[in-house]
Amino acid sequence: DRAVIFLTAKYELYPQKTIFLKNVRALSLSTHVDTMIVIHQAEAGKDMVLDFGVTGIYHTLPEFVGNLYLACKKLGNRILVNVYHDRIRYNNSRKPNVFDELSFSAKKEKATKLKPGAPLCTLKNKVVIYYGGRDLLH
Repeated sequence: DRAVIFLTAKYELYPQKTIFLKNVRALSLSTHVDTMIVIHQAEAGKDMVLDFGVTGIYHTLPEFVGNLYLACKKLGNRILVNVYHDRIRYNNSRKPNVFDELSFSAKKEKATKLKPGAPLCTLKNKVVIYYGGRDLLH
């Protein structure tokens, strides 16, 4: 109830990627059909960019966001949930005040033409390329 722990592909602990709930300050998501989330942490340079779509199981992102939000709230940690359309700014450089941005670009192919289990988006050079057709909040 105090941390999110990540495992390697071999189900071994990945301590460098542990997120302590007391350090979470905000969650940033886009309005697009993608599976990316940025977890902003209190410590400078420790934001995390995660893609929940690599497995093709899309419901894991909203599940994760809901559970993370409720777990933080239970500890008394008030976090913001930000929703952006164009860009998400983050800092995972391990240094203060060194920011990067995720930007979003629609692919011409519609999401309805994807095979079951195919990723909804890809990440290339800090650009999330998602399948057009609809935005989640529009």
